[in-house]
Amino acid sequence: HLNNVEIIKIDKQGKNNLDFHLCYQLGVQAHCNDKNVNFVVVSNDKGFDSILSTVNKQGRQCKRISRPSKAKVKKIKSKAAKLEETKLEEIKPKETKLEKTNKATSDVALFIENLKSKQKKTRPRKVQTLLNALNAFTKKQYDEKTIDIFIKLNIIETDNSKIIYKI
Repeated sequence: HLNNVEIIKIDKQGKNNLDFHLCYQLGVQAHCNDKNVNFVVVSNDKGFDSILSTVNKQGRQCKRISRPSKAKVKKIKSKAAKLEETKLEEIKPKETKLEKTNKATSDVALFIENLKSKQKKTRPRKVQTLLNALNAFTKKQYDEKTIDIFIKLNIIETDNSKIIYKI
């Protein structure tokens, strides 16, 4: 809960100084709070995983969550803009016309980024499965025109109903 967030100012800067302060505070908070209090470290630094594992082994729940890097956010926005340039408004859902919104563009771009982050063997292998995954992810109903857009963007190729990923 955000009302339980505490901001702590660190007076001096130095290599790993913040890391040491964070580990110290984690220990202090783990000692001073009930066992039912959970901890979350927001950091892309996997160096914290060892100490978090130790805390978990001692009966506390503690995890690290990553924030997307600025480069990844920029890449997602770039892909969204590229999708918009390919006249995303031409992609029509089966039931209603897709409104021209940035949200729709972002949903599809985030879906593509989600595909990229998956292992190749877990990605949809057939056109219909890809459409089903897109529809489930965006909670909209896209048709096969979307696949044409993905092909134009050089994201996929199709061989009959099979998909070949280019990302």
